[in-house]
Amino acid sequence: MRPIPLLLILSALALPALSQAAVRVEVLQNRLAQPWGMAFLPDDQGILITLRGGELKRWQPGKGLSAPIAGVPQVWANGQGGLLDVALARISPSRGGCG
Repeated sequence: MRPIPLLLILSALALPALSQAAVRVEVLQNRLAQPWGMAFLPDDQGILITLRGGELKRWQPGKGLSAPIAGVPQVWANGQGGLLDVALARISPSRGGCG
């Protein structure tokens, strides 16, 4: 038997097992005004969340949602514009960062 058809047959046989995987959904925070982007902080320090209107907040386990973080540039939220995503900088110890 040729490798490609065999691979397709084996993949089809595995699909029912994959569809039975347990999925758990947990609401960490609700009532956010247009949350748009998230960045997960290292070592379970929480999640940075951008709100389309121009706020950046931090959610922490056991503490919940912070007040807006200062220093975010002013944004114009109109149409499809606004404060959209957030990403963590990769800082290496050799450049004075914490890793």
